[in-house]
Amino acid sequence: MPNLIWYTGGSPQSDWEFSWIKELLDCTSLHVHVAKNIRSILDQNLLQSHTIIVFSHNANYIQLFAYFESMGIPFVAVHLSDEWLMDDIRCYNYKMCKTIWRNYYRPHCPAKVKFFPLGYKRDFWDNFNPNKINLSQRSNLWSFAGMIKSDRREAIEMMRNKVGEGVVVETGCNFAQPERGLSTRDYRALLLDSHFTLCPVGNYNIDCFRVSEALECGSIPITLNRTNGKTGDVNYWQNLFGSQSLPFVIGNDWGDAARQVKDMNIRNLDSKKKECAEWWQHYKQKLKEEWKEVTCGNF
Repeated sequence: MPNLIWYTGGSPQSDWEFSWIKELLDCTSLHVHVAKNIRSILDQNLLQSHTIIVFSHNANYIQLFAYFESMGIPFVAVHLSDEWLMDDIRCYNYKMCKTIWRNYYRPHCPAKVKFFPLGYKRDFWDNFNPNKINLSQRSNLWSFAGMIKSDRREAIEMMRNKVGEGVVVETGCNFAQPERGLSTRDYRALLLDSHFTLCPVGNYNIDCFRVSEALECGSIPITLNRTNGKTGDVNYWQNLFGSQSLPFVIGNDWGDAARQVKDMNIRNLDSKKKECAEWWQHYKQKLKEEWKEVTCGNF
């Protein structure tokens, strides 16, 4: 049975990703150990085979990888929070590191690296059954909740000018100012009541929790094909999901994204939402099977 070392500088009770990681792992016999530093790992005798390390740059993962490598102990790792694509990934090449799952697509990674989306915020589905989502009866054509800054203002204005009014809830930063944000329940209710969800850049990267959370709620994400300032023909989402065909709105810029929404036949929105929802559920099931094969098997 695998052991999981949660090595992010936080804990499963505080980190946004825990509920999502727990769903993907789907291992009933998984043991989760929280470690803040190498000493706590040694004290808990966690340098064991068949270990999954969930880590971020908030903990000294390079030193931890080196311990496993020096002792010849194989492991699988899950790399979180590399939004700026600046984390040191040379340790990916350690022989004992058999597979890396990471969110935020990053080019030029070794073949052992597999990508997965950010998913939804911790406790997103508390006190609600996602099987009861109603795709048809929704009040908002589109919505956005979050801080209004830089490209987000442009995205909102493009949607208003080319598509029509949506619901915009301006908040503070949910990380730095959680008291100014929507509660998880209210935010979820907004997505569940929106045909489309506007998903602009997070702090730096075009990838953000909104995309997965919209898909979870049966709302169609509206996003861009790359992070602002990046050029070329590479489509971020095709690389992240490993597919050339994706059902949600991906624009070259916000004007293009708004035009795509406008050109959709409003009467066919239910079928488009159904297509998105079915694609997302199929993708998640396939992802869980891949995670189970890699992390719950022998390595």
